[in-house]
Amino acid sequence: MTRVAALLPALACAACLGIAEVADQSTVDPSYVSGGGFWNEGSTISVVAKAEPRGDRLAICGAWAINTSSALTVGYNHDVIGAAVIQLDGSNIINNLRFMNLVPYSQNIAGQTSNCTITDIAWEPDMNDRIEIRIPRQGFERQDPTGQPLLVFRQGPLPVLFP
Repeated sequence: MTRVAALLPALACAACLGIAEVADQSTVDPSYVSGGGFWNEGSTISVVAKAEPRGDRLAICGAWAINTSSALTVGYNHDVIGAAVIQLDGSNIINNLRFMNLVPYSQNIAGQTSNCTITDIAWEPDMNDRIEIRIPRQGFERQDPTGQPLLVFRQGPLPVLFP
């Protein structure tokens, strides 16, 4: 088997994972959709995203911020963002939001830079009203004597990002 043939399954798997590439950037404004959640130790992850046209295709622009990350969660925040998805009408269109820009947490993140990725989906004018940010519940550090994870991230209510 040639080296190229041996790599084909890995390349196909990378394509099926839907890892988005940064195509350009945009500026966060109050029209961005927000989502995110919280760690059981109190810190939060906030994500903002917006559907924008790029020619005749749909682009998703986004950024994320961490509020008071602790020494316990700092190593897992990227894992949480990697498991997050953007949905359009309830269907996943982007898996793994690591392409998004990590910005400093603030009470108002308008004006921050967001990274954008372009999809193969045809643009429709009402798409920004139809996207959602979904982050699954995740547990880390199985050191609890009961076998339960010590650190748990849950999607849930967040602070207002645009006053």
